[in-house]
Amino acid sequence: MLISRLVIIILVSLTGSLNSRILLYNTENEHSIEKFDCVYYVYNNGEEIPYCRRAKGSQLLNRHRSKCENQGEKILFRNLLKENIDPNIIFKWISNIEILDFYASIFYNRSSIDDNNEQFICNCTKSGTFGKYCEYQLTHETKLFNETIKAQFTQKKTGDPWNTQRYGKILCYETLPYPYPLSPLCLDWREICDGVQRCTNGIDEENCDKLEFNECEENEFRCTNGMCIAEEFWLDGKNYNNLRIFEFEIFLGDYDCMDWSDELLLDDGKSCPYQSNSIMCDEHLCNRADYSCGDGQCIHWQNRMAFRWLDKTPEHCFNKRNINYMCEVSRNPISWTLANGLCWPDIGYDDVRYPPWHMIDRFNMTNEQKCDYLFRCTLSNGFERDCPCNQQNCSQVMMDNLCSIPSFTVRYPLPNLISSNYFIWYNYSQFMRSQLPSYFYLNGGIKCRGYFFYTNRNIGVKLTDTVFSTSLTNQALCRNITKQFGRVVDSPPYSENKFCWNESVTFTGRPYAVNPDLCTTFAGECISQYRIRDGAIDCEDNDDEYMNLDKNYCTGNVGRHRFQCFDNQKKCIPTNHLGAKGPSCTNQYDKTWYGTGIDIRSQIVCYNSQTTGCNRLKAYIQQSSLSNLTDDSFESYIKEQKQMNRMSFRDYCNSFWDMDNHEDEFASYCYHWICEPHQYRCRTGQCIELEWVCDGEWDCSDASDEEAIWINQPWSDHNIRLQNLNNSVKKCRERYSNSSFSKICNTSFEFGCYRSHVSNPLKIDDVSNRPCINLTQIGDGIEDCHNAYDERNTFVSNLYGKHMWGWYFRCDNNHITYSHACRQQRNCSHILCSSYRAENPSCSDLTDFVCLNESQCRQGIRCNGISECLHGEDEYWCPVGGPNDVLIYRFSKLQAVLRNVNLNLSASYPPIDTMESDQKQLAKPIVNHFQNTELFKKHSYQCNRGIAIIENTTIRCLCPPAYYGDFCEFFSDRISIIVRIDKTTKSSQILNSTLKIRSNFLFNNRIIDYHEFHSIPEIEQIQRMKYKFYLRYLHSTEMRIRKRQRYFNRTDIINHHPYAVHFDMFILEKNHNIKEIGSWHYPIYFDYLPAFRLAVVLKFPTWLENITLSPCREVNCNENSTCLTIFNQNHSSYCSCKSGYYGKNCSKYEPRCENYCSINALCRPDDSNSQTKTIKLHCICPLGYFGPRCHVKYDECNSNSCLNNGTCSPRYDPSGENPFLCICSDRFYGSHCQHDKASVLINLNMTKTLSIRATVIQFYNVYLMNRAMKLTIQNQQVYQGLPKFIELYHSNTEAPLMGLLKIYEDLTIHPRYFLVYLLQRRKINITSSPAYCPHASFLLSSGEFISLEKNDSVPLVFKYHKICANDTKQVCFHDEINFCLCQQYRAECFINDIEHDHCEQCLSGAKCLQGNLKDANDFICLCPFCHQGHRCEFNMQAFSFTLDSLFVNYSKTVKIIYVCIICLFFIVGLFNNICSISTFRRSIPRKVNVGTYLLMISYLNQMTLFCLLFKFIEITIGILGIGSCKIISYLLSVTTRSSYWLTSLITIDRLLMTIFPTLSFLKNIHISIGISLLTLTILLSMHIHEIIYYTRIQHYSNELYVCVTNFTTNLISTYNRIHTLIHHLCPFLIQIICVTIMIVLAARSRAKTTSKKTTFGQVLKKQFRTQKELYITPAIIILSALPQTIFTFSFACTQLRIWQQHILLISYLISNIPQVLGFILYVMPSSTYRKEFSETIIGKKLFQSTFNKTKR
Repeated sequence: MLISRLVIIILVSLTGSLNSRILLYNTENEHSIEKFDCVYYVYNNGEEIPYCRRAKGSQLLNRHRSKCENQGEKILFRNLLKENIDPNIIFKWISNIEILDFYASIFYNRSSIDDNNEQFICNCTKSGTFGKYCEYQLTHETKLFNETIKAQFTQKKTGDPWNTQRYGKILCYETLPYPYPLSPLCLDWREICDGVQRCTNGIDEENCDKLEFNECEENEFRCTNGMCIAEEFWLDGKNYNNLRIFEFEIFLGDYDCMDWSDELLLDDGKSCPYQSNSIMCDEHLCNRADYSCGDGQCIHWQNRMAFRWLDKTPEHCFNKRNINYMCEVSRNPISWTLANGLCWPDIGYDDVRYPPWHMIDRFNMTNEQKCDYLFRCTLSNGFERDCPCNQQNCSQVMMDNLCSIPSFTVRYPLPNLISSNYFIWYNYSQFMRSQLPSYFYLNGGIKCRGYFFYTNRNIGVKLTDTVFSTSLTNQALCRNITKQFGRVVDSPPYSENKFCWNESVTFTGRPYAVNPDLCTTFAGECISQYRIRDGAIDCEDNDDEYMNLDKNYCTGNVGRHRFQCFDNQKKCIPTNHLGAKGPSCTNQYDKTWYGTGIDIRSQIVCYNSQTTGCNRLKAYIQQSSLSNLTDDSFESYIKEQKQMNRMSFRDYCNSFWDMDNHEDEFASYCYHWICEPHQYRCRTGQCIELEWVCDGEWDCSDASDEEAIWINQPWSDHNIRLQNLNNSVKKCRERYSNSSFSKICNTSFEFGCYRSHVSNPLKIDDVSNRPCINLTQIGDGIEDCHNAYDERNTFVSNLYGKHMWGWYFRCDNNHITYSHACRQQRNCSHILCSSYRAENPSCSDLTDFVCLNESQCRQGIRCNGISECLHGEDEYWCPVGGPNDVLIYRFSKLQAVLRNVNLNLSASYPPIDTMESDQKQLAKPIVNHFQNTELFKKHSYQCNRGIAIIENTTIRCLCPPAYYGDFCEFFSDRISIIVRIDKTTKSSQILNSTLKIRSNFLFNNRIIDYHEFHSIPEIEQIQRMKYKFYLRYLHSTEMRIRKRQRYFNRTDIINHHPYAVHFDMFILEKNHNIKEIGSWHYPIYFDYLPAFRLAVVLKFPTWLENITLSPCREVNCNENSTCLTIFNQNHSSYCSCKSGYYGKNCSKYEPRCENYCSINALCRPDDSNSQTKTIKLHCICPLGYFGPRCHVKYDECNSNSCLNNGTCSPRYDPSGENPFLCICSDRFYGSHCQHDKASVLINLNMTKTLSIRATVIQFYNVYLMNRAMKLTIQNQQVYQGLPKFIELYHSNTEAPLMGLLKIYEDLTIHPRYFLVYLLQRRKINITSSPAYCPHASFLLSSGEFISLEKNDSVPLVFKYHKICANDTKQVCFHDEINFCLCQQYRAECFINDIEHDHCEQCLSGAKCLQGNLKDANDFICLCPFCHQGHRCEFNMQAFSFTLDSLFVNYSKTVKIIYVCIICLFFIVGLFNNICSISTFRRSIPRKVNVGTYLLMISYLNQMTLFCLLFKFIEITIGILGIGSCKIISYLLSVTTRSSYWLTSLITIDRLLMTIFPTLSFLKNIHISIGISLLTLTILLSMHIHEIIYYTRIQHYSNELYVCVTNFTTNLISTYNRIHTLIHHLCPFLIQIICVTIMIVLAARSRAKTTSKKTTFGQVLKKQFRTQKELYITPAIIILSALPQTIFTFSFACTQLRIWQQHILLISYLISNIPQVLGFILYVMPSSTYRKEFSETIIGKKLFQSTFNKTKR
C-alpha cells in the first residue's frame, strides 16, 4: 500500500505541470448538444472565447472508452481515494474539468465508491496532449493552447495566403437560404442588411430599416450601422502591442462598434486574417463601399469586380473570397476555379471535369460548357493542363469551332455570382485587343422605393469605371424609365416604404430620422439622415453627399459624436473617417488638426494607458458644430490650433507638402537644411532617398534628381559622400538621352515638352516653336510647358485634397485625373490625347497613339518604354509604370516614407566609453512554432478561423462561437457582449467584494446560453476591464427554421421580442456565502439578424444601500423567492428563485439540487430543453470554487505564486493558463514578479550653482508613427530644489531612452532644460553632469551664429542643423515645440509637449508642477511671495490670514478645545445680545436713530457669533461644503464690519444732534433705517470678491476640506488687504473724532455760561472727565482688534510656528469681544437704556432675583 501511494504521488509530481495545463470543458455525454470539448482562449483585455467542436445542428454525444490515448496514464478513482490524493494535486495536470469536479465531489463528501467501479482519470503525460481520454494533440509542437493559436495565425501571416485555397473552405451563412437559386456562392452573414441587394427579390435586405433608422438613448453612442454602444466606449482608446523605441507601434483597435466607427480607423480589417481576436475581427462589419471577405477583412468594392481590372493586380481578400468561382481573373498568381469555387494556384493542375482536348468530343459536354472552358483557358493563359490554347490563339479556336454564335460572346463570371441582377458578357473575338467586358446587363427582381420591380429583359448599363466601383449599380433598375420593360408591384408590403417609412418608429418608440427627398433618381435606397454628408456615398445618385441642403441633418445625440467641420457645410462625419480616405471638409479639418496639415491620427495619441488624447479628440469633435461654437470658444480653439501646430522635424524639406502654403519645401528655406547622411540633396535643398534618383519620377521640385540632375553639379559636399550616386547618374544618362524631343533639344541643359502660351503646341520645329525649355525653368513656379508639365511638383491640383499637380490634366477650370483625360471626349484634351486625331475610331485605348507626322493609329505603342515616333512623343506624359490612374502623385513614395521611419542616434550622453554592465535579464528562449512543412500548413489553414487539433491522425477543428461545422466553415447566429462594471456607482457594500456576473441569454424567459465572469477588485484597481464574450442562439433545425420565418415576418419582429440578456449579480463573500443583489435586463430587438452587439456599462443605482427607496418595498414575493431590483429599469424588480426552485412564481422544486452542487453553492434548475424535456441543473459557485458542480477549489495563490513581495490575486481564468495575477511591488514585474524592472539610478553632478526652487525630471521614449517623431513621456518626478540622486524603476524591458531635467528658478522665468542622459540600455547607473539645452532662438542670436540671421524671413527651424554643424560641443537645444539633439553635424528634433509637468492644482496664481502623471496628488506649487501651503492656499500677508489657515493643522483635541471656547463665547454673547435686542426693541429707544442702530448692531452681533461657531464646528468635523465655505466666510466678514460702521453712525448721529439740536429731519427714524440698509448694501458689494474667490480644497495632510482664498491676481489680493484695514481703522477714527468734537462743542457751550475766571481749557478738561465714558465703546473695539493687528503685521510673510498660530487665533477671538459684550457696551453705560431694560421680561426677572437675594 505504501509503495502504491508513493508511486502515484511521484507520478503526479513528475508529470504534473501548471505551465502546460489545458483545461477542457463540456465533455459530458448528453442527448442533444451543439458544442463539446471546449478550450478557452483568454485575452488580456477581458475577452474569453471558448473554442469548441461545434456540430452542424444538435447531436447526441455518447462516448465511452476504457483506456487513455496518446500514452496517457489511466488512474482509477478508487486508487486515488484510497491514497487520499487531494483534487488540488490532480488539478495541476488533469485537463477534464467535469471529471475532476466529479472526483472532488466524492473526495470532499467522503462518498464511498465500489471496488468494482472502473471510473478513471487520464493523466496526459505526453506534451501537448489533452482531452477526456488524452485523445487530442496540439499542433506545431506546442504545449499550450494559446501557443497553438499564435503559431497557426503566425503561419497565416508569414505564409502563403493561397493556402486558404489549397486547404480551406468557403465560409457560408446557412440560416437563410442561398442568395439566389442559381448562385454558386453562399452568403457571408455581413451581406445581410448591408444596404446592398444581392439576392433574388432583395431578400437579404428584409426589415433592415429597423436597424438603419434605429435611435440610441442619450447615454449611448450610435454606430454608423445603427447599433448602439455605451457612450463611454466612444473613443476610449486602443489596445497596442508593447511600445518600441525604434519601430512603429502596431495598433489593434479596441473597437466596440461592429463597424469600428467608435474609434479612429487605423487598420480597416487588413490584419484580421492573421489576428486571432474574435470579438474584433469575427464581428467586423465593412463600410458600404467595401466588400466583406468573410473573415473581418474589407476590400474596396472594385476589387470584388476583379474581372474588370485584368490590366492591374487588384487587392484580393486574404481568403480570396472576392474571386472564388472566377479564379481565372487572378494575375499574380494565375489560378483555376475548382468545382467547389476555390482557386487552385499551382501550375500543372488537371481539372478532372475536363478531359484532354483531343478527347473532348467523347464526353457528354454541351457547346456552352466547352465554350466556358475555353474562355477560362483564355483568361488564365492556358493554366489548366489540358487547355488547348493560350491567350494568343484561344479566341480563334472559340470562333472556329464551338462558340460561333453571331455576337461572339460568352458570359463570365457565372450568372448571379456578384448579384442576382448582374450579367456580364465578353466578346471573345476582341479579347486580344481589349480585356474589358463588352456588355453589362441588369435583369431580375429588385425592391425599389414603394414598389417591387421585375424584368426578364436585359437592360444595358454603360461601361464606366463607376459601374464597377460601386455595389449599387443594380439600383438602375429602379429608374422610372425602366418600368416599361418589366412588371411593377406597388401593393403591400412593397408600397410601405414609398416615403421611406417616414411615419414609422423605432423599437423604443422614436420616430425615424429620414429625408425621403434624397436618393430619388434611382428610387432605390432609403437611408438614415445620419448618412447624409457623412463622407461616404450611400445613394447611387450621390445625393446624400452633393445635394444642396437647407437643413443640417446632423442633429440630436448623434450630432454630438460626429465631426461637423467647424463651418456650415452640414457635414456629419463619423469618428472612424477622421484622418482617413481623403478630406470631406473643404477646410480639411477632418483630416488634419485644425487644417494645419498635421494628420489627426499622428497628432492624437489615444490608447488605453494614455487617454488624454482621446479626451482632446472628443472635444475637437463636439466643438466642431457651429451650434456649439461661440465666437469666444472659436478664438480659444484657434489659439489651441496654433499651439498644436506641431509638424514633425523630418517633414521639412522632404519633397512632400505638409503646410498649406507649402513653405516647408521653399528652396530659399531649404537652402539652410542639412540632409541625412544616406539622402540625396536636391539643388533646391530638399532631401530625398538615394534610390529615388533617376527612377523616372520627379522628387525634387526642380527635377534635379532626374532630367535636371546635370545642373546640380558640381556636387555639394554632402552628395560627394554618397556611395553609388554615380551609378544613378549613369541611369539618368541612359534614361533621358533618347527622351521625348531629344533630337531637337540639348538634354544637357534643355528639357523637352510641348510649349505653353503658343497657338498650337503640336506644331513644333527647330526654330520658331522649339519644344524645349531651359532646365533651370523647371519648378520655378511659371508654366512654360503645356498643362504645367514643368511644374508638376509646384502647381496644385484641386482634386483629392489639393495635392501636387503631378499627372493631372487641366480642362478649363476643371482638373481631371490622368486616365479620364483621354477616355472621355473633351474639347481641351486633343493635345495630349492623340486618339482624337486618328482616322480610325477604334483608336480608343490608353495605349493607342497617333504620331505627330502621321494620321494612322498605332495600337499599344504609347508609354511602352520604346520611342517609336520621330520625336519620341509616344513616350511623352508617361507616368512611371505605365498609363494607370494616378490619383495622388508620388503616393507610393509617401507611403514608403511613412512605413520606413527609423531613428539612429549616433551619439549618447554622457559620452562615456565604458559604463557599468547592464546585467541584462537572461531571455527565455523563444520557441519557433512556425514551420513550413506541408502538415503544419494544413493545420494552420484547414479550420479557417478555427484552431486545428489532432485526434489520432484526423484533424479536428475547435471553432470560436462565431463559427460551426467540421471545419468551422459555417457562420453561427450569435450576439457578442462587451460589458463594463461602473465602479463610480458601486455602493460601499460591494466595493471591495469579488462579484460574479452571470449573463443569461433568454428565449421566452428560458435560458438558452449563458456566460459567467468575475469582477475582482484587486485587478480592476490596476486594469480597466471590459468583459467580452459571446452568447449563441440555439442552432437546432427547429430554431433555425423559426429564425428564418421570423426574418421575413415584419409584424412578429415589431411586436414580439422573445430574446433578452439578463446580467445577474452575485456577491461572493469571504465566508463562502453567495448573495444575489440584483440584475440588469436588456431586450434584444434585432434577433432576426445573424449577429448583434450588446455593449453596455452596468451601473448601480445611487440608492442601492437605502432600503427605503428600493422598489421591493411594494412587492411581495412568495417564500420560495426573494425580491431583487432590476438596476437599469426604474422602480422595477423581480422575484429571484431560491436555490432549487424554478418555474413560474418559483413554484417548482428540483430535489436533485439537494446533493448536486457543493455546499454554499446555489442550484438553479433549467427546464429550457424542449427537445429532451429534461431539467438541467446549473450551479452558482462560491468564492474560490468552480466546476459544473462547484467542487473544484480555485486555490492557485500560494506562497510561491508571486515572488519579491508580490500580491497574488486569483483571476478565475477558464483557460487555466493564467490562473492568478501578481500585483508586483515597484521594483519588479512579470507574471510572477520574477523580473527586475528596468532601472535608472543617477547621481547628479551640477557644477554650476543655480537659484533653484523646483526640479522636474522627465523620462522619455521616442514614439514613431507616420512621419512624426515624438517624445512620449514614460515617467515624471518633481522635487523641491535640486535632488542629488534620481531613482526610477520602469515596467518596460528597456529603461527610457532619455532623461530631461527642467529647473525652475522663478515663477516668471521659463524653465531651463538639461539633458541628463541619452542611453539605450536596460539598466542605467551613472553619475551625470547634465548638459544645458538652451532655447534655439538664444543660440541663433548669439555672436557665433549672427551670420545666419542675414535673412530674417527664413523660419528659425530651417537653421537648426547649423547649430550642430557650427558648434560640435553643443549637445542639445529646444524650442516651444521640439527638443533637439545634436548628432554629428546635424540636428534630430522630436516633438515634445512642454506642458507635461503643468497642472492646475495650485491657487493664488502659483505655478503648479506635476510629478507622477498617474497620481493627481503628486505635485508641488511654486508659491508667490507671502503664500504658503501645499497648494499656496494660505495668504500670509497682513490682514490676509483666514481661520482655516490657522486652525486646519491642529489635532482633534486642540480643535475641540477651541470649539468649546467658541461655544462659551456664543452662550455669553447670546445672553448679552438677547438682552440688548429686548431693550432696543422697546418704543422709547426706537424713537431716536441711535436706538435703531443699536438694535441692528445687536442682531448683527448675534449673527456674527453664529457664523463663527458654525465655522469652527465645520472645520473640526470636516463637513465643509463649497456653498457654506463661500457664504459663511462672506457673512462673517460682512456682519463683523457692519457692526463697526453702525457704531460709527451712532457717534455721527449724536454729533449731528449736538450741532443741529432743532433739526427735525435728524429725528426721523426712517432715516436711520435707510442709512443702515445702505451701509449693509455697500458692505455686501464690497465683499463680493470673497464669494467669487473663496473656494474649498482638500487639505493634503488630513484630507479634510478647508476654505481658502484663491486670489488669482495681485490686484484682488491688494484690494482685500486694504479694504480689511479700512474696515478696522476707519470706524475707530470716525468714532474718536466724533466723540472728541462733541466734547469740544459741549465744552464750548458750557464755557459761555461759566464765569470768566474759568478758562475754556479748564472747562474742556472737566468735560473730558465727565464724558470719558463716550470713549469706552471705540476704545474696547480698537483694543480688541489691536492684538490681531499687531500680530498680523508682525507675523506677515513668515513660516508660522505652532505658538504663533495660537497667538493669531487667540487674537482673532479677542477681536470678537465687542460682539460678545454688546449689552455691557451699549446698555449698561446709559441710565436710559438701563431703565428700559428693567422694563423687559428678562430685566424684570433679573432685578426681581437680585432684589430677593438682597432681601435675604
